[in-house]
Amino acid sequence: MSIPPSMETGAASEGDAARLSRRHWQRAALETLTEGGIAAVTVPRLAKRLGVTKGSFYWHFKSVDDLLRAALADWERIFTDERLAEFAAIADPRERLKPWLGEIGYDHPAQRLHLAIEGAANHPVVGEFFASVAAKRIDFIATALHQAGLPRAEAAARAIAIHSAYLGFLRLNASAPRTVGAGRTRANRARAIFSILGGLDRSAPINARQRKWR
Repeated sequence: MSIPPSMETGAASEGDAARLSRRHWQRAALETLTEGGIAAVTVPRLAKRLGVTKGSFYWHFKSVDDLLRAALADWERIFTDERLAEFAAIADPRERLKPWLGEIGYDHPAQRLHLAIEGAANHPVVGEFFASVAAKRIDFIATALHQAGLPRAEAAARAIAIHSAYLGFLRLNASAPRTVGAGRTRANRARAIFSILGGLDRSAPINARQRKWR
């Protein structure tokens, strides 16, 4: 997965500056955030990236915060709301989690964006969206685990652990990739981590393992 193709970008001539869509700016903002962090997301830098003057920005947005809200709203909708709705259609709650969590075993451009947003979470606008996405994902995991047989409190605690491991695995892979391995090794380790944390192994019902662990 990557930054949504619908957030089309590309330089525009001065005559086309006013017709540059909001999504040009939104995609440019997310790409710049991924590459340089929140400090790099400025009107002059974005205008240079798009090949227009700074004045073009104000056709669509009042401020950088306004732009961030629009860009991150699309990010939340596309990479969380729509994806979770897709996975929610899978009847088996354990199977429902596997394709999503399994992605951590492979590289996707969207992972770098997620890490960049996490790294900028002290920014009030970015932090608002990061927290919203985290809450939705944790709730989705907790609901699936509860439907698979875990007590509600246990499912909630495991969901937090799984989402924390998800972000930690991404961060570790970005900063020390040898520690997580590559290719099949990385994929197998990722699956093992989430199977352990979530009790996704089909060898025994979750409730039976719960009794054994207790």
